[in-house]
Amino acid sequence: MNLMLIALTPLALWLSLVEPLFEDPQLTARQVLWLGIAVALVAGGGNIVNDIADRTIDDLNGRPNPLLGQVSVGEAWAIYSVLTLGAAALSVKLAVEVGWLEGLVLLPLAIGALLMYSFALKCQPLIGNILVALLCAGVPGILLVAEPALLHGLPDQPNAHAMLAYVVFAFAGTMMRETVKDLEDQHGDGMAGCRTLAVRWPAARVRTVAVVWGFLGLVAVAYIGFVYFRSEATMASLGWGLVWVFMAIAIWNIDIPRPDLRHAYAFVSRQLKWTLALALLVLVIYGRNTWTNGAA
Repeated sequence: MNLMLIALTPLALWLSLVEPLFEDPQLTARQVLWLGIAVALVAGGGNIVNDIADRTIDDLNGRPNPLLGQVSVGEAWAIYSVLTLGAAALSVKLAVEVGWLEGLVLLPLAIGALLMYSFALKCQPLIGNILVALLCAGVPGILLVAEPALLHGLPDQPNAHAMLAYVVFAFAGTMMRETVKDLEDQHGDGMAGCRTLAVRWPAARVRTVAVVWGFLGLVAVAYIGFVYFRSEATMASLGWGLVWVFMAIAIWNIDIPRPDLRHAYAFVSRQLKWTLALALLVLVIYGRNTWTNGAA
């Protein structure tokens, strides 16, 4: 599901916030879809190297890991190589098509960042979480780089404002989820020698950090809803209001006392994943119709 969301996010954003309002976008829908697939292949490779690096930690935390008895490390590296080569081939094809060869530098940067996270930064306080959040925000954010019209439209185009706020929401929501996952894995991470915030700090302080990131996400979602409301797109604004409510419930659930805190944190993590998916669904349902019907 995660990889499907990654693959479809750029296309959903392009169809909702780029193509309806800009007369001459640089990319076509087909090219944006291939771009999303390339990003998803890189992310899939990142998941594999994370599983390779996390075999001991996942075993201690009781998390499922296909390398704990199902797939060998050699097979995992082989699959990783195939995914990475596929992403490289798609990236080169797209760069040549659109004449954006300098954009190819993003591929080794993303691959290198994922390798660094899995083997060096994952157990470090905060920096690993920030890197993951930046990469997740980069999935929608890549359109800000690939479609110059979006950046040029920031001063006066409401859809460009919504796009930038969505990138902020993706970053803040991922930071909150990564912080909650650190709380969920606190015991196993500590036994494995990791130094995450949840290992180094009291749980109450880490929950406060998660709440702060959650409130930043609420601000971003509220702003997106305001952009649609100001554009007289009432139903779309209500859809973003629903996303806001889901995010607020996840924040509220962090501090509700429960006898099994680990399962409580896992529940909040799932809530945040579905909230991010709901935001993408709202874009798909309301985005294109909002602008093409003249609401903006």
